[in-house]
Amino acid sequence: MHISDGVLSLPLVSFGWAVTVIILCLSIMRFYRMDQNTRSASIPKIAVMTAAFFTASLVELPIGPTSAHLVLAGLTGVILGPFAFISIFIALFLQAALFHFGGFVSLGVNSMNMGLCALLAYFIYFRLAQHIDIRISAGLAGGLAVLFGALVVAVFLYLNGSEFLTFIRIELIAHFVLAVIEGLITAAVVSFIAKIRPDLLIRPPDPKKES
Repeated sequence: MHISDGVLSLPLVSFGWAVTVIILCLSIMRFYRMDQNTRSASIPKIAVMTAAFFTASLVELPIGPTSAHLVLAGLTGVILGPFAFISIFIALFLQAALFHFGGFVSLGVNSMNMGLCALLAYFIYFRLAQHIDIRISAGLAGGLAVLFGALVVAVFLYLNGSEFLTFIRIELIAHFVLAVIEGLITAAVVSFIAKIRPDLLIRPPDPKKES
C-alpha cells in the first residue's frame, strides 16, 4: 500500500503532506492535553504498535499474480484510537529512512492514507462495539480499513494518470483478499488481549448502562 517517490505529481504529494501535517499536529496536541499519568501509560502502547506496524508492513503475501504486504493499520487504530496516526507516521518515517520503503517525498501521502485507515478503523470499532461483540467489531474494522486504504491509493494513482488502470484493478483484487486476512488477524489479536489484558483495549460506553 506504499506509494514510492516519483510516482505522484507535485499537487498530489503536496496535498498528502498538508493533510498529514494537520492531522499529526492535532493528534500531538490531543496527546499532550491528557494528564501525565495517562500519557505515560499510552507511550508503551504506541511504541509496541509502532514496532508491530513497522514489522508487518515488511511481510509480503503472494496473492495471485501479484503480492500485498500486511498493513495492520486497522489493528493500530483499534488499539491506539486517536493516537494511531502518530504511531503510523513514526513507523513509515523509519521505513523510509532505513529501507527506502515508500520514500520521504511520498511519506505525506502514505501517512495520510494509512493513518486515515487507522482512524477509520477506530471509529468503526468504537461504534460497532457498543452493539456487537468486540471481536466482530475489531475484525470488521481491520478489514474495512484495508479496503479504504486500497481505494485511496487507487484514487491517487488514477488522478495521476490513466496508465495505472491495469495496476489499480490488480491492486484492488489483491487487497480484497488482504482485507479478509487482516480482519481475522485483528479479531484474533483483540480477542487475545481481551482475555489477558482487557485494560489495554479502548472500551466504548455500554448503551444499556447509559439508558
